[in-house]
Amino acid sequence: MDKFIQPIVIGRYYLVAELSKIIPEDNLETYISHLGEKDTWKLFEAISVCYRNNSVFRHVQDVAYSWTEATLNAEEIYLSDVNEYVNNILRLPEINYHSVRFCEYILKSKDSRLMKEFRPGQPKYSKYIAITENERVKIIDGIHRLVGQVLDKNSNVELFLGSKLQPAVTDSNQNEAKI
Repeated sequence: MDKFIQPIVIGRYYLVAELSKIIPEDNLETYISHLGEKDTWKLFEAISVCYRNNSVFRHVQDVAYSWTEATLNAEEIYLSDVNEYVNNILRLPEINYHSVRFCEYILKSKDSRLMKEFRPGQPKYSKYIAITENERVKIIDGIHRLVGQVLDKNSNVELFLGSKLQPAVTDSNQNEAKI
């Protein structure tokens, strides 16, 4: 059975990964781990919603999701939107947001804009935040890090994986459906 991960743990990991890009602090991880829960949630929301303009906070704080840790092969992972230029490539039928096919496209096309934006390498923060959506595992945070990792020929991907909880079926639910 998968180990349940508290959303606050994911929020703290996200904060360290994002803030390390702008605050060159050696003990940032320690500082974030000592933030109170209320301040962690406030900072997480501010960074995700206002600074990065992404949906990570919305998904992680949503009680309709259950979070676990998982390790998957990159072949099983799909990307989400990045920017207009990249999105036009991700939407190509032969790529269809697939992480490995996108990496293959970058290598084959030698597109200088893509080569500059997505560089091979092993990221310091190599755990990604993903959700299961339409029977696909979709990265919602860490796309650039993931693509760099796959370009560097490392296809084992560690994730915080959110899955929507299914509403419990009870006798009252079944009776309402029959009416």
